[in-house]
Amino acid sequence: MNNLNSIDLHTHSVLSGHAFSSLTENFDYALSKGVKILGMSEHQYDEVGVGASHHIVGSMTRIPKEIDGMRILKGLELNILDGHFDIEKYHDRFNNLDYTIASMHSYVYSKSHTYMQNTDNYIMACNTDYITIIGHMDYSPFDCDYEAVIKEAVKNHKLIELNNSSIVPGAFRVGARQIDKEKILPLCIKHSCPIIVNSDAHIKYEIADFRSAELLLDEVNFPKELVVNYSEDKLREYIDF
Repeated sequence: MNNLNSIDLHTHSVLSGHAFSSLTENFDYALSKGVKILGMSEHQYDEVGVGASHHIVGSMTRIPKEIDGMRILKGLELNILDGHFDIEKYHDRFNNLDYTIASMHSYVYSKSHTYMQNTDNYIMACNTDYITIIGHMDYSPFDCDYEAVIKEAVKNHKLIELNNSSIVPGAFRVGARQIDKEKILPLCIKHSCPIIVNSDAHIKYEIADFRSAELLLDEVNFPKELVVNYSEDKLREYIDF
């Protein structure tokens, strides 16, 4: 496996409450694109945010592990809050999951948080056993000590996400591309921190569309050996499947 687009672990369906394609539509489209490993990472419902029914985690066993040769991984995108996560009370059910993504979202995490608060909360996520990926850390209102977080990610064996949706032309995360180019990606190179490129697809047509990410990786001469999308074996160092 040497195609960046072979793996996409950050996708949403109508189950998340703010996406536009069904799971089966996502699966069919991913197959048509030649995706080898597709991850579903819904937001689970909680009183502080949007998302699917709180029964979703337990019901994921109904979803096949493989469809026509494409591996399906089951994940969740958790909201980072102050020192905890929005669905922390359900973490005992996470044995049904293959991975989790921890992200900050402005509908539940206030933009009034300070630089140090943001840093501390990202570091908290890096130190949580059941977190696999730190999601879209390039959102400018949640500025932080990127080097401290990346060093903690390396120490605790977490992946940093390069989120294609953050950096497409007209993306709502204003300034994200510059943050990725000038701060996050150079620091990942400096500290040999592996990354994962994800689409954050909210409609099937965005799945495995990494054109903006590929351009940026080329601009900063990011080493392929630090991009887990290029190697199933490398991904297996972070996710047991």
